[in-house]
Amino acid sequence: KDFPEETPSDFHVYVALSIALRTEVMSHDCSVTYRDKELSSSYEERVQVERALDRSEGIVIVDENDNFIDVDVSSFCWNEVTESDYTLFQKNLSVSNIFTNAYLYNDVYATCPCNQEVGDPFDDDSEYDICWITWDSDGDGEDDEAEYLHQENETGFSLYGAYYLLKQQGYLYDHMLEYFFGEDIYFKTTVESNKTQIDSSHCSGDSMPYNSTPLSRSEFISLVEEYFEDGSGFADYYHYFVDYAGEIYDMGLDKNINPELIYIFARKETSFTAVNADTNHYNYYGYAHCNTCSSGMFFDSFMEGVETLFDYFVDTGSLSNLVSKYSYLGTLLYNYDEEAEMGAGGCYYLEIIYGDNYSRCDDSYYCSPQNTSGCVETTEEERQAYIDWQAEKYIEHRMAIFKLGTEVCSGNQIMVEASTENAKNQLKEPLRDFLNKKGLSIEDLNSTILNNVLEAGVGTREGVATAAITLINYMKELNVRIPYTYSGGHYGTLPVVTNKSTTSYYGVDPEWGTSIGAYKYPSPDITAIYTHYGPDCSAFVAWALHNGGIKISNNVVSGFKKLGQNYAMDGKYIGQIGDLVASGGHVRIIVSVNTEEGYYITAESQTNQSGYGSDFKGISYEKMNFTNSNYVIVDMSSYYDNSSLNYSKDEDGFIEAYTSGTLQ
Repeated sequence: KDFPEETPSDFHVYVALSIALRTEVMSHDCSVTYRDKELSSSYEERVQVERALDRSEGIVIVDENDNFIDVDVSSFCWNEVTESDYTLFQKNLSVSNIFTNAYLYNDVYATCPCNQEVGDPFDDDSEYDICWITWDSDGDGEDDEAEYLHQENETGFSLYGAYYLLKQQGYLYDHMLEYFFGEDIYFKTTVESNKTQIDSSHCSGDSMPYNSTPLSRSEFISLVEEYFEDGSGFADYYHYFVDYAGEIYDMGLDKNINPELIYIFARKETSFTAVNADTNHYNYYGYAHCNTCSSGMFFDSFMEGVETLFDYFVDTGSLSNLVSKYSYLGTLLYNYDEEAEMGAGGCYYLEIIYGDNYSRCDDSYYCSPQNTSGCVETTEEERQAYIDWQAEKYIEHRMAIFKLGTEVCSGNQIMVEASTENAKNQLKEPLRDFLNKKGLSIEDLNSTILNNVLEAGVGTREGVATAAITLINYMKELNVRIPYTYSGGHYGTLPVVTNKSTTSYYGVDPEWGTSIGAYKYPSPDITAIYTHYGPDCSAFVAWALHNGGIKISNNVVSGFKKLGQNYAMDGKYIGQIGDLVASGGHVRIIVSVNTEEGYYITAESQTNQSGYGSDFKGISYEKMNFTNSNYVIVDMSSYYDNSSLNYSKDEDGFIEAYTSGTLQ
């Protein structure tokens, strides 16, 4: 379907398509022709298209020897279609009909078999007339040449597949290309011999990992025990989920399925409180239990039920397939009784999704499982909306039990919006070791920071704020904060770790979080004791400016005040993102401005804060009102506006400096 409007995420499909098309042209010696492809004339908004063209300019895909990858680009073509799914030629990618009809249905795809010429192209009365384009090749006024419109390549890149990977599995543009062409591919520009291996991880802001968990076995068991800690309000069977947590974790790893899903499904279906015929027989998941059935499948033991569900996850293959198959609205729009129809679907759920007065759920008809004569059918849009809504619920259940939201990943998918929510746990081991235990790495985190800054703009206010936000949010997804150490991140030596200046390297310090015993800064004015290594306030602000593309030396608070005009925080002068907020002994950086309610969100490395315990210090967000007599705003415009002080005009120079200056 023609997209009625753009969304920011469409950018990734356009970038992937642009790179794939350019590579196809180069790998086929410029011999590519597309007779019937064009942007719809009704497509008015082109913001993301233009942004994508700018981002992908000159980029092609090559192998490790700089040879062009052999690329064919298709739109939507399949080798099999059933009542429920299309299977694309490319990678045998399976996509539900609900998704197809909601997003990409058109008359040619619906009428014309893919790669199977049908009908007479010159018979205007043929039902397959829409499948052909004809033209007059000799000028005699009669069409004598024809081309079948639904003739696509059976390998390579699928535009439809890419859109599905974006919407349902959260792939970014580089990971779409990796999906279709393999992991060992590189970006290279046609104007500079500069290539970078594409990172192999992928995720989505509204998805979660299907084949693994970032939690270690001990963390998994501990979080399960914490969730069921006092047992209050739970049915007696909850103890199975505690007693067998280790076995569930092991079975998930053995079957290559995220073990969190067992708990998410049980909470989704029973909240660990419901008792019925199914739960009495170890079925806590509504498995093989239709909306109007009295019971579902029975199992002889708890772990038999767990393994059956795991095997179902394996057969389903992906989270998107799982949601669309397991959470199905149904074909009829029940409206007979709000409470009674909870298990039958229909208006009960749609009024939650669309609002209480959803027009399709009025009293113009009557529909119940017992009386379907007056029913109306649910639409494809309604069924897809229900699937999307259910997918959000999976994430809510995950957060409730495992304190995890969306998958942590490389690229620019980590959300960069600031909020006042902070993780309460202090990192108490070297960051390198902590990330490795999560299946991540220092390189993953550095890649995330670099890519986000490139997206926001190197040497811009948004780029600097994004560096700070990305670090905080990445660690928040892992439920920890980087600790604070007085003088940390300035030249000098701390116990156990080498204390380098935060502006002598790019990316994160792998030693952040390292134990430094009971360290006391050698000064009679500093009485606090520090136990784990991290940057202090001025070092963190210097780090954010440096990693956002500003050429700055390490500094102390009094020095930061000298970087720009100082304005009193009396509400008359409003600071901007990227400006500093400084007092006599503390400095922060503004990452969000709320002019309607009169406050900033600042990023900082702080000492003790009430609510986090005496030993908690670290990098986090803080909300500040526009009026605060203890601080001043430091206007940093001279740095953002002066190209000699930043990399805004020299992005390649920043990338080179960043990639060569990170710590391992």
